[in-house]
Amino acid sequence: MKRIVLIVSGMLWIFGCGGARNVYGSEDNPSLNASDNTATQKHRKDGDRWGVSGLSHIRLDLPWPDLTESWTPSGGGERDAAAVVAIERYDLIPGISGAKQNATAWYNFFTKMLKIPVGNVKLLPQRNATREGILSALEYVSGKAQPGGRVWFVFIGHGAPSNGDGLLLGVDVRQTAESLESRSLRRGDALAVLKRSQGQPVLVLDACFSGRTGGGDAVIEGLMPVRNADLPPVGRAIVMTAAAGDQYAGPLPGAAKPAFSYLALGALRGWGDKNGDGQITAKETVAYASDTIGALVNGREQTPNLHGGEPSYVLSIGNESGPDISKLARMLLEEEDVQFNPDVLVQGNLPTPNLPDLDRRAIYDDMDLDKLSIDEMKEREEAYLKLLAAKEKVEAARAATKNDPTGEKQQKAWCDLSELEDPNPYRKIAETACSQATSFVEQRRRLVIAMERNWTKVKYLIGLKSYSTEDKKRAIRSFLRSYGQLEEQGLVQTAATELKKIEDAEQKIDQGREIVAFGKKLSSRVNSMLSDERKEGDVLRNNCLNAKLKLINANIRNAEGRVKIMKNATDDESRNHEFTVLVIIKQKFRTLSQEANACMKIVAVYIQ
Repeated sequence: MKRIVLIVSGMLWIFGCGGARNVYGSEDNPSLNASDNTATQKHRKDGDRWGVSGLSHIRLDLPWPDLTESWTPSGGGERDAAAVVAIERYDLIPGISGAKQNATAWYNFFTKMLKIPVGNVKLLPQRNATREGILSALEYVSGKAQPGGRVWFVFIGHGAPSNGDGLLLGVDVRQTAESLESRSLRRGDALAVLKRSQGQPVLVLDACFSGRTGGGDAVIEGLMPVRNADLPPVGRAIVMTAAAGDQYAGPLPGAAKPAFSYLALGALRGWGDKNGDGQITAKETVAYASDTIGALVNGREQTPNLHGGEPSYVLSIGNESGPDISKLARMLLEEEDVQFNPDVLVQGNLPTPNLPDLDRRAIYDDMDLDKLSIDEMKEREEAYLKLLAAKEKVEAARAATKNDPTGEKQQKAWCDLSELEDPNPYRKIAETACSQATSFVEQRRRLVIAMERNWTKVKYLIGLKSYSTEDKKRAIRSFLRSYGQLEEQGLVQTAATELKKIEDAEQKIDQGREIVAFGKKLSSRVNSMLSDERKEGDVLRNNCLNAKLKLINANIRNAEGRVKIMKNATDDESRNHEFTVLVIIKQKFRTLSQEANACMKIVAVYIQ
């Protein structure tokens, strides 16, 4: 997991960049494990309801090509220059697995595929990847690029937000706020150096600047007001970033390496040539990375972005074929590696305390009744009526739970009650209930967001023609296992309906195959009858059976075609139509069977 841990004034701040945490229960937060145990058990029971027990874990290594080798020289970089910075191991903060391998692949791409002169390419050693070292490398390559060429900057490392810009963290950054600023390079400063070059600036930034988890929330809530890092004006530069400002950049599915810098490089080698013209543009590069991440990544939202420049600007020439993404997606499914709810988010429970009856005398306990003024009595009576009204709202909200699945009405009622001024005998109970209801509402909100995001992925998976029916059912059941606890949500019902449609379609296809098998069995029987009659030499019976056999075989071919159409049908109307025709064909088989039997009763009549 890529994280930046920052301790300021005794407070722990974390910028999450490379992985998601289980904010409702993990080894990092054992106290939450205990408190959410009941809800987690309920989540697992909900999974059992949908026929998918247990929780899956990412463990599959996918066969991604090794980009450090097997390139085809294309040229075009003779006037270019490039700087590659990848920090796999930071001095005092967690590193980034696979960063150096990606950097090596980029270096080979520049020197061996684009044919950039070796003296124009700066592969910065990790120990030199300080703020000063990175700036020096950028200044060097900016001076090397020639008119009509490009000046490339590939950065694979940690990032952080800072006052309307983003920081590229140097290898020696310390765990202080001052160090975060002084030992990092602002994106704007990097752009300024590159834009002074005679070449076209092209930046590939595989870093995140959000300070957020894959779910879009601050990793440590309440300790840091995170503000998205906006990219300063880029002018003529082409800037490709790993994720949007409120997302995080994570690893490649099934591989221990950063996703964006790997996929962007694959796109430039030819994988991203969508229109097949052999030229890979900036737009095609980012689109390929975005589409692949969207198809394979679960549990986080990461959308690579293209900023500035001309989207149709050609970055490379290549015709290399990329990996079969649908095959990789199937491998993930087959290994139960699609986890739509990797953080095991659960709703938790709404508060259940019962409020005792309100004793009017309780609001006067702290006062001397003999010295009570009329105005004070009025104030206490108003306080009593407010408490009574607030208590009734709590009870009404609890009674209407079925009509308020979000829990927001209960949250408001409990919190309003807790905020009433003294005398408030319900304060302690209400504050605890307010906190619990707020937690429920927030957890449910996150769960709904994750569900809505992943339903898009499920629709993509079940829409792939290359997917088998079992793959599609597995995807939907995985979704239902993760979000079945939101049973009242329309998407859960939609998913259940889609699963039933697939199962119904399977049943119809099986029945269609049975009809074909029935026809073939009938054909075999009639063919045997015909062979026997040929030996007998009865012309009338032979002709009759032969006619019936031809009709049977024609209907078999028709039925086989209908079954094939059903298998490929993408809508219920077409599938139901074909099934109706198959039912009619089955009836024809029965009629032809009876007619074939009748053929055997024909008796020749000879007229003298």
